[in-house]
Amino acid sequence: MGYTISLKGRGAAARESTGFLGHWPKRGGKFLAYVAVLALLNGATAGQSLAEDNARVKGKRFNVSHVNTIRVISSSGERWDSIAGGNVIFSVNAKIDLERRGYILNAGMFLGQCNSTVCGNHPLLASWWGGVDNEWSYKGQAVFDASKIPNTTSSGIAVVPFGDQIINACNQYLDRGPRVRRQFTWPYQLTLSANSRKRNVNEFISASGPRDDFAGGDVNAHKEVRFNVECVPYPSMEPDAEPVEVKLDVEPRGGNACPRKTTIKTRIVYHRPATAKFDIIRNAKVLKTVEIKARHVPISHGPDQWEINRQDVVEAKAGGNQFRIKVHGGGLSGMKVVNIECVPFEIYFSDLKYNVADVGQCPKKVWETATFTTSGPGKATYQIVRKNGKVVYEKELETILKNGQYKLVGQRVLNVGYDMERSFKAQIKGSSGIRSKWAKVKVSCPKRTNPGSGAKADKKSGAKAETAGQSTSAGSSAAPKRTNPIVCKGGKVKKGKCICPKNTKRKKVKASRFVCNPVKKKPARANPAVRTNPKMICKGGKIRKGKCKCGKNKKIKKVGANRYRCVAK
Repeated sequence: MGYTISLKGRGAAARESTGFLGHWPKRGGKFLAYVAVLALLNGATAGQSLAEDNARVKGKRFNVSHVNTIRVISSSGERWDSIAGGNVIFSVNAKIDLERRGYILNAGMFLGQCNSTVCGNHPLLASWWGGVDNEWSYKGQAVFDASKIPNTTSSGIAVVPFGDQIINACNQYLDRGPRVRRQFTWPYQLTLSANSRKRNVNEFISASGPRDDFAGGDVNAHKEVRFNVECVPYPSMEPDAEPVEVKLDVEPRGGNACPRKTTIKTRIVYHRPATAKFDIIRNAKVLKTVEIKARHVPISHGPDQWEINRQDVVEAKAGGNQFRIKVHGGGLSGMKVVNIECVPFEIYFSDLKYNVADVGQCPKKVWETATFTTSGPGKATYQIVRKNGKVVYEKELETILKNGQYKLVGQRVLNVGYDMERSFKAQIKGSSGIRSKWAKVKVSCPKRTNPGSGAKADKKSGAKAETAGQSTSAGSSAAPKRTNPIVCKGGKVKKGKCICPKNTKRKKVKASRFVCNPVKKKPARANPAVRTNPKMICKGGKIRKGKCKCGKNKKIKKVGANRYRCVAK
């Protein structure tokens, strides 16, 4: 039967037997007492004892709370007809006070209202062995399978009508269809029944474990409980496990930065295998959704558990932060409030640097780096300003954590193709006090390849105007010799260009080699015939004094040589 019995007495060692098949003690007074105890367990505990054996009750308490959901399902898709299996879990707080020589032998909780051995006809939801003290109590969770709730079928009528009542309540709105989910609460009675005894001898018993065959006793208490009921839409699926425990712990990290990194510790417990999907919520906003499989944890005293113990890192903002864990399908943790105090976002220091590429030709690359040291994370817009006050560049920056400090870093790569020597500073937009010192950037381009040719550099791109001349090597101080002189056949070289005479056209034949070719002229027309105008025609009008005149609401339109037509305006 799954319980342990111990026999104790004055001046004698305790003798123990598991079930009823232990080692018998030697015959004598102790043996007779032991037989009496076994008779008590086999007989008196199975039913109601004699009234004179019952102890006097001084007081009792029986409270039940936090009952989770019972699911009603449909097997046919036409109506709800059965109760889905699965653990029903609730919290029990029970206590029975007896007179000085009294004790509780067994206690059990039954579905429905009953008294004494009549409770044996009701579903036994939980049971306990008593103890040796005149006060018995239990405070903790009780679990039973929903399949213990009977309902009337073709094979028989349920003694306890609770199952029939909640099924009928689901079908009350059947006109909406069995595919519509409904949820409601339903009140029903639970009974706490216990066997009390008087200790009339110096020996007594104690036992542990459930007493599954307990059928009620002389001490009874009743409690009305509201069960959560869900009418699951057809087709009925095996319902997801609902957690029996959801806990949350919040630990902000050190420092004064905002937002602050915060560790969220989540604990979720199930009484059967489950995969949890839950939301981490801050101030009613979902920060993160996690899906994780629960780990099996064997329990020596009680049903096994499947647990989730997880840590996540999120951000907590300045001020009050209300954190909660919400499990999809049911389950909600208590609220944890964390107040974060932050140092206001400030910018302490600004610096601007330029690095010019060490190459001979232009354009040259120039690296610009603006750095601002801040009190913590944040955003700000920085500007690059010339000495005349003109803003040449601006951009919004977000802080980065570098070497343990928060900084705003703005970088640009410039291409400069002309000689330049200017000063710039970096500053925060809208904050005149946050600015760097003036930083000078100097770019020197090599001399032109044809001195005195008059070629000018394009200040925007750095590209030279089209000239033919010499190239200058990087680092050379003296003007190099011309390696490719200009040849201008039929013309003259002036200012580094080939100039051709009138009625000739320049043609490039090779690198720096040009030819002036004569321009071919078209022959003039010989004695062109004198053109005479044909006779004037004025269709729709009249010719007067060598002109075409049109009537009212008409205008003249020329359609050919000396040909006109009057058309509507």
